[in-house]
Amino acid sequence: MPGLRAHRVQLGAGLAGAGVLGLVLALVLVLAPARPALDGRDLPWPTRGVASVAVGEAVVGGPGSEGPRAMGSIAKLVVALVALDLVPPDGGALQGWHVFDSTDEVIAAHERAAGGAVIDVSAGSALTYREMLEAALVASSNNHTRSLARFVSGDEGQFLDHAREWLRDNGLDGIELADLTGMAPETRATARDLIALSRLALADPLISEIVEMPETRIASAQGSPPRTYVNTNGLLGRFGGVDGLKTGMTDAAGHSIVVTAPVAEGSDEHIIVVILGAPSAAERDTAAAALLAAARSAL
Repeated sequence: MPGLRAHRVQLGAGLAGAGVLGLVLALVLVLAPARPALDGRDLPWPTRGVASVAVGEAVVGGPGSEGPRAMGSIAKLVVALVALDLVPPDGGALQGWHVFDSTDEVIAAHERAAGGAVIDVSAGSALTYREMLEAALVASSNNHTRSLARFVSGDEGQFLDHAREWLRDNGLDGIELADLTGMAPETRATARDLIALSRLALADPLISEIVEMPETRIASAQGSPPRTYVNTNGLLGRFGGVDGLKTGMTDAAGHSIVVTAPVAEGSDEHIIVVILGAPSAAERDTAAAALLAAARSAL
């Protein structure tokens, strides 16, 4: 059967060709220059506060970065991720409005008295689900963060239980939530787990889009015109294209931040820098910029 024999010859040649191609690809992978390992000894760690840096799966921490520390409003990243886990987008779009009531007014008054960031609300006014997320992540509004939890779960305490379970399920045992806004000093995290949390935030297209917004417009009362609130992350768009993620500041947390930027223009891979406990916003931002630049130059 000459036809069958010819077929076998062609098949054998194809398999041989595939084997050669596989060998070539394997040699390319072996001979391709590997990315240099990120060496913490070469990084300019801040002298006040602690820091950690990640590129891809590699994570290095500076002196004192192993233990948990207060993180302030960085905790709102957890709230946003858990909210989207409980009430995910429908067909790619967020659905629903939160209608504020007297409980939301009490929450706002409480957060104002505690010295937290507040955007006024009035019973009967409403914001979309998307606007609630922007108020929490861009303007860092404490009362909107708590009202967001009420919107997706009906109760703050129930939401907090969901959040703790979500952290366990995602292996983020180094993050402890005593409250939703980060005002409580017992709301703490290790720098390493904040890097893992940041990866989850970057992987969510909605959150990564919101945290990159330079500002948001939020109406505070029914019929009132929206006001502009500038993103608390003043590093956005600077130092090689910073595109996230979140700041935090309390007496216990000091001036803290999680900063992300692509390793190169157009790259989907990110450098992540965590700064916890800096004594000032200026010193925090300077330290973050220096670590970003050093990590990028080491690649």
